[in-house]
This record gives sequence, structure tokens and C-alpha cells, in this order.
Amino acid sequence: MGKGKTAFVLSGGGSFGSFEVGVWQAVREAGIEIDMTCGASVGAINAAMVVLGDADRAAELWQTLETDMIFDIDVNEQPYNNALESLVKNIDEIGDRHEKYNDKIDAVGSAIGKHGIKLGYHISDKIGMSVNEALLYMKGIINEHGVGSSGLLEILKKYISADDFFGSSVDYGMVTCGYPGFEPYYFYKDEIPRDQLHEYIVASASCFPAARYAVIGDKKFVDGGYADNMPVKMAQDRGADRIIAVNLDAVGKLNKDVIEKAKEKGTDFVLAESSWDLGNWLAFEPETAARNLRLGYLDGMKALTLLDGDKYTFKKGEFKGALLAYANRAAEIFDLDPEVIYDEEIMCDIIKPRVRDSQLMLRAKAIMPRVPARKIDPKEEIAKVKKVISDYAAEAVAVYIAESLADYGTKSVFMNDHLIRLMKREIGAAKFIVAKGLLSE
Repeated sequence: MGKGKTAFVLSGGGSFGSFEVGVWQAVREAGIEIDMTCGASVGAINAAMVVLGDADRAAELWQTLETDMIFDIDVNEQPYNNALESLVKNIDEIGDRHEKYNDKIDAVGSAIGKHGIKLGYHISDKIGMSVNEALLYMKGIINEHGVGSSGLLEILKKYISADDFFGSSVDYGMVTCGYPGFEPYYFYKDEIPRDQLHEYIVASASCFPAARYAVIGDKKFVDGGYADNMPVKMAQDRGADRIIAVNLDAVGKLNKDVIEKAKEKGTDFVLAESSWDLGNWLAFEPETAARNLRLGYLDGMKALTLLDGDKYTFKKGEFKGALLAYANRAAEIFDLDPEVIYDEEIMCDIIKPRVRDSQLMLRAKAIMPRVPARKIDPKEEIAKVKKVISDYAAEAVAVYIAESLADYGTKSVFMNDHLIRLMKREIGAAKFIVAKGLLSE
């Protein structure tokens, strides 16, 4: 990326944070030196690990974390099945609409009604927890203004040495919010008291109302994501002219105008995001963390243009031009593993036998491509394709289209503009099949 000051900016996103460490691994592999790092919420935690410079230890941490290690809930406790006096607003809704609540959030536990048990099931569906865990969260939210996170504080003290943190040459910034006003507080490394480092990080990561607000001195703080979930401006204000940012696309305020202005000013801006579902932002599970680490690494390598692809990942330069888009669509239609780096040989070895199986099935059912006519009504072909889609897997539809393209070329009904728009994925996969000669004779 050339010379100059490089900043690594990390957004909030709860348990999605392992993805950021994967991106960090890609940055390190690319040989990019990080001069400063900024973060909000879990991004503030990961940013502190970046200051220490040990990505392997950060990955180790993420692959050991479990929900009850962070939040003060006992998952073995019996569900909180007493009739709850209040209805707690859906956590995601509060995150999206927090400005309307401000100091009223303090009383959200007694705001609405008597349907807590019912809401427990709703939250469990929303965030992927068991009903038991969801009810325990609700108990903490209602009785104690959020579940405690003393476990997180102890983990940070174990993994983040204050001496090593303040002794590092890498600068640091984090954002938190005052409570109940939700006013933003930005702190750089040289503004954080050495003996309160871990408390400040927890203050940024206190995702109220899921987690209780943090207290430092006589002030209360909640999650920094409420004010600035990806604090790019902190890096700019410290003179960064190259920014690598990770957006976990989680609840919080994303200052998109700052990003656009950074690009307009000529800042070298790289953004890594995931096209995949990263799980449940309040559920910490080692297996999910390991998967997200891998996805973060791959998306980081693609963002840095060291690998190719969109949702899926391909060896650099393996597929060029439109063929790269077709490879992406073929990988999607054939439901390939997103954690693999594909080249032509790997891809074709996986897809070819499945193409053959689909061809045999289509022939057994006497489903053959339609012979082109001078005028073909796309609606008729759409009806036929819908029948194939309803009865067979998407890959069989792609093979059906591929046979039409192979037999009739530009005269195939699937060269119709309307069908191309309607069936972009299937036709793209079919073009890959044809281009790589994967149809059996």
C-alpha cells in the first residue's frame, strides 16, 4: 500500500468479532504494517489486541470464548419462568432506535406490559439463543439494567497486558457513550489511564441493554457502537492517510458520510465485509468463531486484492473477466464450501460429477432443452423452468440451461434478455459449465 500512516479500524458486532481477527491475519500476511488501530465495542477489544501485535493469540482467544464466560448468566439455572412484570423491547429494535429512548431505557423493564415469557421465545428466535438463555438475559435486563460482564473484564486482564499495550508503538483509539444521554466519548491511547485500561475497553463493549452499563468513577458508559460503530474519523484525526476498515454490519450507527468524505479526500480506503451470515451476535461459540476467522481471512485477502471472488474465493487470476462472475454463481448454485480457496482444477473436480448426475436425471425424466424457433415466448420457457425448479435442485436447472446453451448457442432461449435478468445465477452457472466443458457427451 506504499508509504505513509496506516490505520486499522474495527466496527462493533458482538460475537462476529472473530471475523475481524481473520481480516487482521490477512493484513499481516500481506506484509502491511499497522501504525494505529481504532474500534468500537468488540472492535475496541480486537483493536487492543492489534496493539499487542499477536494475531495468533487473538485467534486463540476467540476460539475459546463461550457466552457464559463473558456474561454473568448461569446457563444451568432453571429458566426464569415466573410471570415477569414487564416486556423488554427487542434488543435489535432498541439498537436501531436508541435515540428515541435515551434516559427512558433505564426504565424499559417496566415500560410496557406482562408478556415477558412470550418475548423470551421471540428473542430466542431472533438471536439464536436457547429459550433458557434468553429468559436469563431478560431477568438480568429487567432486574439489573442488563446482564453483568465481569467475565469479560477478567478475560481482558488475562489477554491484554497493560505494560505491553502502553509500551507498543501502535497508537489506539476507542469510542464509548455516556449513559443515559448517549453522548459520544472518544479516547486515544494517551488519554486512557494505565490502571483503568481494561475498564475503558469494557465501557466501549457494554452493549446495553443486553449488557449492563459500565461504571468508571462517577460516570456510566454504554456501547460505543451507539455513537460511531466504525470510528474512521478517529484514524483520520490522527493523520492516517490509508485506512483498512472492517464492517461487521451489526446494530449501531455507521457514519457513512465520513467514509465517503475519506474517499473524496483521496484517502486510500479498503473495506472488508462479509457476504455470509456470521451467526448470532450475542452467542459466543468456538466452532462459529473458527468459521468466522476463516471467512474474515478470505474476505480480507479479497479486499486487499490478493485473492479474487465475491461470496466465494478464488486463486488470484484463475478466472478472468466475466468467467470470474460465472465461477461465483456456479459455486453458489452448487453450494460449495465458502472456506475453500478454489482454482479451476478443484472447482471442476467437484462440479463435474454432479453435472453428470443431473444430466442423467434430466434424461431419465425426458427433460430436454427446447429447440429454438424464430419466435419463442419467454413466458412459456419460464413456466417450464419453474416446473424444473420446483421438482429438482437448482444445479439441475443450471445443467438444463447449460445443455441449451451448448446445443443452440446464441439461438438458445436463455440468451433472451428477460430470462437473463430473471435467472442471472442459474444462467451464470450454466455459462461456467459450458466454458469449462463439464457437460458429458
